[in-house]
Amino acid sequence: MLAAMGYQHGQGLGKRQSGRAAPVPIQVKGGKHGLGVEENKKRKQQQLEQQQQERVRKRAHLQQEMQTEHQATSAVRAANRRADSQLLQARQVCETLDRRKGVESSEMWPPAPIIPDADDPPEGSDAQSSSIDAEVNEEPSQDLSAWEDWPVQAKLAMVLDYLRQSYQYCIFCGCQYTDAEDLLANCPGLQENDH
Repeated sequence: MLAAMGYQHGQGLGKRQSGRAAPVPIQVKGGKHGLGVEENKKRKQQQLEQQQQERVRKRAHLQQEMQTEHQATSAVRAANRRADSQLLQARQVCETLDRRKGVESSEMWPPAPIIPDADDPPEGSDAQSSSIDAEVNEEPSQDLSAWEDWPVQAKLAMVLDYLRQSYQYCIFCGCQYTDAEDLLANCPGLQENDH
């Protein structure tokens, strides 16, 4: 009957032949459930799978954020440890060069270690506690306390600048140059990354 109306096998139906080319498939229903129950189950299963995928994606994103934060924190800690080490080294060099020049003390030097005297009374005696109280009551100089409150990077920059200006010494090169022109000509830069 369709062939009499001009239908050819494999073409779509309709005036423009844009309709269905294949017959409607037959779906055999199994079980005693009503129509649409299986589709409902499939839809719910797909929703559960999508929710699971979303949880997995969120967990992966959270882990990535935590890892990135940990790496950044670790990098900052490592940079601070490195700066502390460089500051100590620079302060020691500063003290050595200053002492050669005859300077008696400087806030840029490393703090002097506290060494107990042999003449100190044994622990627990009243004489020792009174000497400790006297030391605690002494006010540190304003400049020294201000220096110790500065960030490590600022102190390091100040000591490095002092060494370069006063002694033509570069801590990263590890040598003292003859003059400022020699320092500028032979030292690659102010920062450790330049070396």
